[in-house]
Amino acid sequence: MKPNTPPPQPSRKLQSRKLIAGFFLGLLLNPAAQAANDTWTGLGNDENLTNALNWVGGVAPVTGDSLFFTGNSQLTPGSGGSFPTNTLFGGVLFDVTAGNYTLSGNLVILGGNLTNSSVVGSSVETISAPLALTNASPSVNVSSFAGMLSLSGVISETGGTGFGLAKTGSGLLTLSGANR
Repeated sequence: MKPNTPPPQPSRKLQSRKLIAGFFLGLLLNPAAQAANDTWTGLGNDENLTNALNWVGGVAPVTGDSLFFTGNSQLTPGSGGSFPTNTLFGGVLFDVTAGNYTLSGNLVILGGNLTNSSVVGSSVETISAPLALTNASPSVNVSSFAGMLSLSGVISETGGTGFGLAKTGSGLLTLSGANR
């Protein structure tokens, strides 16, 4: 009679590969793990960017999300609290209905583009927070002739390969920070 021997076990290397593949498949299939477009409502009791009550759906942005600003509520986001230094965002958009926003706070890493579509009077959108660019030449679109975008914080880059801004649109872009 032959002794009962257990079936051969997969190698540790194969098990590790399956675990890693399952992890990445889970990220792809889980919409919560994907970047989102987060819209500021300013309906919280402060102008803290991390206050979930200031964002549509009651969920504050996380790394990789894009930030959208509309309307005229709490026009100085960041003055009441900011994201942690070096938080990466996919982009920033000021909607056609955006009032005169001034975004302040800690250094933000910008992984995408800046867009000012505002056509409300002669609105000036200002980003006074420092920006670090990951894209060698992100687009800065000031789409409306009446629109103005002011970048008054320091603009730097994270990759060590140099950077620039590719301005598009008929609006005015002002750079007034001590850029590196």
